[in-house]
Amino acid sequence: RRRRTRRQPKRSTIRAVRFVWHAENADHVARHGLSPQEVEAVFDAKDLGIAASGRRGRWIAEGTVAGRALRVAFTLSGPDEAHVITAYPIGRRRRRT
Repeated sequence: RRRRTRRQPKRSTIRAVRFVWHAENADHVARHGLSPQEVEAVFDAKDLGIAASGRRGRWIAEGTVAGRALRVAFTLSGPDEAHVITAYPIGRRRRRT
């Protein structure tokens, strides 16, 4: 039986992306103590890791920004747009990527 694998978006594609923010998502991220600028900075982190989420069409990005390990859940809503769902700080032991 052949195993299905999901394609991971290319890192260069993610870096060139425009972020789509809705008020609810920005407020949700703020409740976790993060700003949209910090969340977007994850995609420029040297230790950026991206993996497919368990949910269809969702991706998880992890990276360190200003000494904090952060996780961002997002979807690609177009060839050059990423819709941020949520983001929050994580412990280094909880990293998936």
